Amino acid sequence: MNRCLTLSKRDRVRGKGMLVRLVEAERFEEVLNGNGEVDGRAKTKRCLQSMLMLGVKMEIQAVDDEVVDGGLCGWLGARMRDARGF
Repeated sequence: MNRCLTLSKRDRVRGKGMLVRLVEAERFEEVLNGNGEVDGRAKTKRCLQSMLMLGVKMEIQAVDDEVVDGGLCGWLGARMRDARGF
């Protein structure tokens, strides 16, 4: 079963806008702190660039099916607990 969907024109516009905002935020951080690509922005940029180049996306339900041990909700809950130190 193919879980990838073709990007619509709207998807492409939104993806490009997100990428522009990430690059602008990265430049702003670099000017302020002297370091770029903070807060996982580099990985997010790579994912967006790949998505736009390949022209495909995955629906959240498909991603949930791929994640083991409680699915996406379980993974997200674990990350939130880790962030809070619980």
